[in-house]
Amino acid sequence: MGGKNPVPDWLSGTYVRNGPAQISFGSERRVLTSWLDGFAKLHSFKFSGSQVLFSGKMLESPNYLASVAAGELQPMTTLNGFNSPDEEWSWWEKMKILGKSLLLTAFDNNNPALWRIGKDNMEEGV
Repeated sequence: MGGKNPVPDWLSGTYVRNGPAQISFGSERRVLTSWLDGFAKLHSFKFSGSQVLFSGKMLESPNYLASVAAGELQPMTTLNGFNSPDEEWSWWEKMKILGKSLLLTAFDNNNPALWRIGKDNMEEGV
């Protein structure tokens, strides 16, 4: 890799982080108004010599998959309201959210935790 700021030779390994990546599903209706509600994505950066490889993947929670299939955000608990009162959840959708709350699935936009896989040393761990 050329340029002004090459990757240092000593830098190696994989850096993984999560963050919000999607706030709408194609419809102009019910766009999330806060990135704190945004659906999660894992971002991975692998450093190897002068190369940096990047990959990303959305976390496919049940509500994320349902929203993708419907092309619009499906009922779920959110921190903020929507852009207009017309977009707010209907009485029936609020009942669906209540049901999901009882099943502990109303908050399924994951905050991932990462673990080392394999041995505890750098040479044999993943």
